[in-house]
Amino acid sequence: MKQSPKHYPESYRKRHDATAYLAVGGNRLLLSLATIVLLSVVMLYVMLYLAYAGLSTYLLSQGGLQYDHTAYLTAYFSFFVFIWLSLLVTLFLTIPLIHGFFFMASRIALGEETTLCDLFHSFSSAVCYWRAIRLSLRFFLILTVLIHGMILTYLWAIDLSPGNGWMIFLGALLILFEILVALIFAAMSFFRLFVAYANPNLPLDLVTKKAQFLSRTYKSAAYRYFVDYLPWILLSFATAGILFVADTLPRMGISYFLYCGEIEREFYQSEDIIDYE
Repeated sequence: MKQSPKHYPESYRKRHDATAYLAVGGNRLLLSLATIVLLSVVMLYVMLYLAYAGLSTYLLSQGGLQYDHTAYLTAYFSFFVFIWLSLLVTLFLTIPLIHGFFFMASRIALGEETTLCDLFHSFSSAVCYWRAIRLSLRFFLILTVLIHGMILTYLWAIDLSPGNGWMIFLGALLILFEILVALIFAAMSFFRLFVAYANPNLPLDLVTKKAQFLSRTYKSAAYRYFVDYLPWILLSFATAGILFVADTLPRMGISYFLYCGEIEREFYQSEDIIDYE
């Protein structure tokens, strides 16, 4: 087996190197506009949630101060509808646009020209769309299981104890659990998008195998990358998201490919490399 490397590429240097790429040909503006488009999709989720919250409030108010079993069941059914509509938006809109953003970032990292139209690259053909969906299908399924698990836990907690304090505590635990699972999955799949866009003609089964080899060899690469950007993400909240749109996310997209590219070069320069093909 290939031994673990003695050192990792310095992610903060790639963050600084991304400055030169952002300054070329209006790349910063292009990625900022792409970020705005992605954030606008979030409004769809907000609108769905507001519709669900309004409907649930109305249904639950019909029972007055007493527990109305029919009203609660109807509200829970609307919750399931809200979740499935959100998942459909994720599957048919959010995932393809996220892949379009990474496609733009990969072209910039390779020194190629890109346009805002590349954000919709996944919609350019059925092949591109299904490749994007298949790359994210595992995450989509895990997200579905997590959300439904949260729903079932929520229903159980409501029947067990309708007190607000218990529900707040339970909600906090569920959020922490979901974040933990998301971080673990992100670490396991950290190289997947890089391998896919660095090797656009590589079959997805080989993309998975190569990404797994890189992940096993550089086990903490994802954590090093995200920890390096954590202060910038927190600062983005302090600037009402302006820094996130104008710099943080565009820089993260480019430095991701620069960082993974250096890791891949070191991987191939190492001895005892296994042929993943």
